[in-house]
Amino acid sequence: EEQSTRTYLGHHAFIEHADGTLGWLALAFDEVDVSPSEDRTDIQLIASDRILEAPLGHAEEDGFVEQFNMFDDSGMTVWLECGHQQADFDRYGYFDIHEWTHTNSFAYLPEQDSYFLYSKYTDSLLKIQRSPEPGGRASRVWQMSGLEGDFTHPNGDSVWRSTSDSDLWSHGHLSHVWEGGFVVFDNQDHGDPEVSRIVEYAYDEEAMTVEQVFVWPDPDGDHTPMMG
Repeated sequence: EEQSTRTYLGHHAFIEHADGTLGWLALAFDEVDVSPSEDRTDIQLIASDRILEAPLGHAEEDGFVEQFNMFDDSGMTVWLECGHQQADFDRYGYFDIHEWTHTNSFAYLPEQDSYFLYSKYTDSLLKIQRSPEPGGRASRVWQMSGLEGDFTHPNGDSVWRSTSDSDLWSHGHLSHVWEGGFVVFDNQDHGDPEVSRIVEYAYDEEAMTVEQVFVWPDPDGDHTPMMG
């Protein structure tokens, strides 16, 4: 038996919950001042991401619940440092858009009722606590890596300084997540050298530290900018 659910502006990934709710990544658009200077403005049309939810079988273009919106709820500054972000594209009737986050990975831990969002272009992993109330708003718990990230190495050193100077990953894709750990396919788009790899990390939410516990670089020294 086939069942269809309308995932409005959906992309990349979906989570089916035990209560019959479907959560998905959806595009979000806004006009934002991306100038790094307080003395001038640079208003650009920006694409980012949000989490939407609806019951399985929902077929309308409205009636879904917005759990989380990167523009409003992430606490992250909109910036266009990376060449991927500075390129423009057209989609869904919007033109000359700059993509800020490009969230490409969406995971869920049922024991914590938490979503994990990995945004490729900002090199950031966010933990999002779902609202305990039906139709309520989710909340940001922490951000790992990227500008304004909360985590450090165990010795206290920063894990991210810029797009081209990042210790954990460079424009990767998140796969498996569990309490205290996860695996990333690290594309290393801005790495030196640009050799894609598989990396496992362990993190401590009390100490707010993260460390690499396993790495497997491509044995032929190859690089892929997509997936893994």
